[in-house]
Amino acid sequence: MSETDLACSACHRTLPIEQFKPGRNRCRQCRKASYAAWYATPEGKAMRAASNAARYASPEGKAMQKASAAYRASPEGKAMRKASNDAYRATPEGAAKRAASDAAYRATPEGAAKRAAYDAYRASPEGKAMRKASDAAYLATPEGAAKRAAYAAAYRASPEGKAVRKASYAARYASPEGKAMRKASDDAYLATPGGKAMKQIQRHRRRGGMTEGSATPAVFQKMSEVKKCPYCGRKRPPGSRFHIDHIWPLRLGGWNAAWNYVACCRACNLKKGKLSPLAWLEKLSPEHRTSAERAWNKVNRLWRDPPLARADRALVTSTCPPNRR
Repeated sequence: MSETDLACSACHRTLPIEQFKPGRNRCRQCRKASYAAWYATPEGKAMRAASNAARYASPEGKAMQKASAAYRASPEGKAMRKASNDAYRATPEGAAKRAASDAAYRATPEGAAKRAAYDAYRASPEGKAMRKASDAAYLATPEGAAKRAAYAAAYRASPEGKAVRKASYAARYASPEGKAMRKASDDAYLATPGGKAMKQIQRHRRRGGMTEGSATPAVFQKMSEVKKCPYCGRKRPPGSRFHIDHIWPLRLGGWNAAWNYVACCRACNLKKGKLSPLAWLEKLSPEHRTSAERAWNKVNRLWRDPPLARADRALVTSTCPPNRR
């Protein structure tokens, strides 16, 4: 221990001499803790109250009290007091104390009358307008926007919210404006590649017993973007789409399924018509015959056999690639 250090008689710590008052052997922390313990006792509280009363009764105490009241009335004092009160109310103790105080006040005749007057004001046009403006200002803040988004998401996920939303959509789309808006939305979707593929699937389903899940818009879109026709070797012009040909035509028992589709140009699709695969190969040149067989083998290696019965469909799908089933 150096000459500038002292040992506290209460906590027995060695601290710098600046932590001690002259002639005292206890540090500042120990003295502060001792004073707090003393003022928490009834005797300490009574002594402190008497001391404060005597001090504020003197001319100096009255002047100090007047200056303190002036500071509390100033904008800085009000802001500091509000911040202090808000910080205390945010604690569990402060929140519980405020709730108990509010409940006790509302139980009094004065509190009940004041609450009734407040409810009547909120129900008036002026109160509704003020509340609407206050809500709009709060929802414009980041905190209000986040709170509103969370509440809306929770409400939409609830059974009541889903029922209300469904009824709202039904009522909106039943009106002339809703029908026009829905038609415009459908037309815009059908103009996209995915919408065109979906429209082609629906047309194929109408033509012959296509089951759900046997082909997807992604399959149609990918097939129609083939760069070269396997029947004539013609290249697809940029921005155009190839036709989807049935390897075995529907009239000969072919299926509306991914393993019976191949992309080709419009001219070859119309020429092939209802011809069987073998009959169509006889009309092609040797070079194009090879490319056609290669394209068909990628889709279904059983294309040479006549269309199988529906009960044998599992045999066909087991020979197809997974993305063509």
